[in-house]
Amino acid sequence: MLKGYARVAGGASVTATLTNGPGGAGDWLALAATAAPDSTYLQWTYVGSGVTTRTWTVAMPTTAGTYEFRLFLNNGFSRAATSPPITVTP
Repeated sequence: MLKGYARVAGGASVTATLTNGPGGAGDWLALAATAAPDSTYLQWTYVGSGVTTRTWTVAMPTTAGTYEFRLFLNNGFSRAATSPPITVTP
């Protein structure tokens, strides 16, 4: 499960929280525009081997729109979870 925010100003810091993740060595989190394909993202970080709970703080884009955090498994693009959308305001 990924938790995020509903509405933030562009450039604001946002912390996403992953809980009950699978803990795979190649699992990773990405920040992407909601309409973007899984292979397109703005920022990313590895979760960590054996890690099932992780927080990640990012500066949101300054471009208005909707974004989401995504959990991918095994160094690939198999999406396992998606946060609720976050609306960035100018």
